[in-house]
This record gives sequence, C-alpha cells and structure tokens, in this order.
Amino acid sequence: MKKVLSIFVILFTVSIMLFAQDTEKSDALKFEVSTVDAGNAKIEFSFNDLTGVLRVTYTLKTFIFNLGDADAAIRDAVIKFAEEKGYFKYRVYPEEDDVRYFQETRTTRYKKFFILYDKNRLQ
Repeated sequence: MKKVLSIFVILFTVSIMLFAQDTEKSDALKFEVSTVDAGNAKIEFSFNDLTGVLRVTYTLKTFIFNLGDADAAIRDAVIKFAEEKGYFKYRVYPEEDDVRYFQETRTTRYKKFFILYDKNRLQ
C-alpha cells in the first residue's frame, strides 16, 4: 500500500510540474488580436511578438471579392502594422493562403500568413 501511495504522490507531483510549464509556455505564445477597417472589408491581425508570426484574415461581406484588391489592402495594412510594432521586414508565405466563400452570409474570408523580422529595437 505504501508503494502505491508513494507512486501516486510522485505522479501527482510530476503532473503539477508539467502543468506549470504548459501555463508559462501558453502565455509566451499567446497571440495578440487587433482589427482594422479597409474600405468595405475588415482586416484582423493575430500576432505573436515572441515568434514574429502574423496571421492576417481579410473578411468581405456582400461585395464582390477581388484577389488583387485584397492583396493590396493586406500588404498596406501589414506594412503599417509592422512599422508600428518596430519591424523592418516581413516574409509572406503564399502557399498558406486560404480563400473561403460562405454563401449563407455572403461573406468571403481570405487568410494569409506572415513572419515579421529584423526588429529595430534589437539593433
């Protein structure tokens, strides 16, 4: 009985330690969310300063979606966002682009993925 109790105490202690580490990691990897308007569309930024990961979601309701217009609006918004956060450069990953059409709400959602780097406060 003592062996079972001691094993239980050890497992309980290890699980508490692992849970504490997960909490610290989740705070560091938390994404900051902000939104800007771009004409008829809404652009949402999900950004993690620790990794430089920026997920951009362009949402357009009840208007005709034009990929070129969306890319231009996103590019301009990302440049402004990067400057505000103190970054000089960004890299876009076009293979991760995702366009979805929602017929019932007449909404188009366009997602893009960026990495911001070369931060001025590090120099």
